[in-house]
Amino acid sequence: MLKKLGMWLLMAAPVVGFAQSEVEFLPHSLHADSLKADLTVLTSREMAGRGTGQSGYQQAANFVAARLQAWGLQPFENMPLVEDGNPFGLSVPYHASQLKGASFRVGKRKFKFATDFFVSGSLANGIIDFDEMVVVGYGKSVEKGEGMFDAAAVKGKWVLAAPATLNAQAELEETFWREQYRQLVNAGASGIVLMHPAYKKESPALLERMLEERISLQKTETEKANAVGSVPVVVLSPKAYKRLLRLLKVKQRAMLNRPADFASGKEVRRKAMRLQVDLVERDFEAPNVAAFVRGTDESNEWILLSAHLDHLGEHHGKVFQGADDNGSGSVALMSVARQLAEWRDMGLQPRRNIALVWFSGEENGLLGSRYFSQNMPMAADLVATNINVDMIGRFDDKHDTTSRYLYLIGADRISQELHDVGEAVNARCCNLELDYTYNDPKDPNRYYFRSDHYNFAKLGIPSVFYFSGVHADYHKETDTIEKINFRRMAYITEYLLYTTWELANRNNRPKPNK
Repeated sequence: MLKKLGMWLLMAAPVVGFAQSEVEFLPHSLHADSLKADLTVLTSREMAGRGTGQSGYQQAANFVAARLQAWGLQPFENMPLVEDGNPFGLSVPYHASQLKGASFRVGKRKFKFATDFFVSGSLANGIIDFDEMVVVGYGKSVEKGEGMFDAAAVKGKWVLAAPATLNAQAELEETFWREQYRQLVNAGASGIVLMHPAYKKESPALLERMLEERISLQKTETEKANAVGSVPVVVLSPKAYKRLLRLLKVKQRAMLNRPADFASGKEVRRKAMRLQVDLVERDFEAPNVAAFVRGTDESNEWILLSAHLDHLGEHHGKVFQGADDNGSGSVALMSVARQLAEWRDMGLQPRRNIALVWFSGEENGLLGSRYFSQNMPMAADLVATNINVDMIGRFDDKHDTTSRYLYLIGADRISQELHDVGEAVNARCCNLELDYTYNDPKDPNRYYFRSDHYNFAKLGIPSVFYFSGVHADYHKETDTIEKINFRRMAYITEYLLYTTWELANRNNRPKPNK
């Protein structure tokens, strides 16, 4: 049950009798109504799904920043800011590219984009001319630990690879395709041509995805100079692939059923070939929104709270509100920020500093948090813990709507003490059903690697991910505010608040596992 201000104020002090939970919990003013009010703004038409690189995201960032400023939280100084003057908007440099089309020609034969092929991998706008192709098939016969492809034969060359394979469910065997791609790239191939065996069935969805704007972090000049690990890929339909084999005088059965004889030189086909890519590119910045509450300890340690503010945005006239993903986590963090400001105004400061960051670019590959983790305003070894909140507003199919469950992911991966603190706080304040299903390292969903906490876990920072699970509206237009359970959000936000306060005030930070 939520507590309201107006109760007698309890000072933060050690409490005898709690071996793991050391801090007295203060009364708070968290309420489902304020969560709903903030989420109503973040899911409004003006925010347009908060897509990184779209105007709606900037509107959302400005909304959060305006609240932080009104509550009197401190911005980070001496950090690059976005150009709009937002003191809480830490600049993240992004690069966007959008494929508009492509053409592929072998000799005089032209292959038609979309009908015959699509392009993937690392693409650059312009023309690539080449006059020979190495036929690698499935590669050479190898002993365990060896590579499938001969680097001396394929380095600097375009290669014709064997078709990708389908599994028993007639789905692309992506493990093989990725391994084939990885080994060819490591061997130094300049480009890859292969066949998708289910091209007709899957190409519409694949093409739609390929034609969307793709966002990455801008590369530094050093990164550009040292860039490895990605090459362009031409993916042909079965019909176009067979046509190409005939043009290059390659017997399909022979290529697929025997290892490539690289030493013979017979695997090389010479013919004028051209790939032309029409790619529109732009650089832009989008902020991570960040603020902090100053602690009293001279140790200058930090508790880092995070949630991604972005979602999928607007595409083809469709708006993806992202009410649960991750409007829910974003407004929970806002409520915690408001409560910390109220306590501060009453003269109650935490011992450790508490940073709150709303990340951009999560939906594009955890980009905003990656950039922040590489450019933090504090030393990484001063960050005692990261708590990341992503999708806490709905019930999944595994729990009924009366359940007070919450998935905790990753708490014990780096520090068993962080796990123990979470359990002890819950026992005192909230009585949630803490569910560790997705914390299993063998869990096939691999959620531990799929939200922003992971970029901090990679630095050895004890990190935990709060999550309510997926649902039928995940990454769809139907992830809307009327489906959010704000009562549920409120008690999870209370747990977040008290766990944060515990970690910020206890004598010792969570120790890494030995």
